[in-house]
Amino acid sequence: MRWLAEICMLSYGTSNVSSVMPLHLTPEIKMYLMMFPELLVSVPLRLPATFDELDRFIDQLENRRLYILGKLADEEVLLTMSGDVPVQEGVEEFFEGRVVVDFGDEQSDGIVLGYVRDTATALIALSDMRFIFYNVPDALFEPWKGMRHHKSAFFATKGNEISLVHVELKHVNVVEEVL
Repeated sequence: MRWLAEICMLSYGTSNVSSVMPLHLTPEIKMYLMMFPELLVSVPLRLPATFDELDRFIDQLENRRLYILGKLADEEVLLTMSGDVPVQEGVEEFFEGRVVVDFGDEQSDGIVLGYVRDTATALIALSDMRFIFYNVPDALFEPWKGMRHHKSAFFATKGNEISLVHVELKHVNVVEEVL
């Protein structure tokens, strides 16, 4: 069923699930397909121009949504825009909000945008609006195969093609929010 929903959504490239479902599906199947709001796809990913606007952008997302980032080695890369990365039970959350990315010789503020679909690889926007993929330890899923066993990489696109420049990180720390 999930496969059918994905085919419907990717074929039509719309964010309205009910408008792309074939009319001949039974009400039960339609109801099942509606249980997957993360199947909503927007093309392409358009982010705000400044780092400060990213917080509001993430907060405005009603559901987890899939965005097409581009292609790497002829494979389409989808981002689950959720502001977090699912982690194993009992592990400190890698949640929506600010992080500090430690490169060893420098640190940068960042915001977790989401993760490569069904992987442990987060996409983080840095304060200078560079983007970095980071394999989150103890995540629920395996690291994205596009990282080729590297822990982190800068992410950029040219046209529809993704390019990665692998970089060593010392650590990524979640910033605790002060209430």
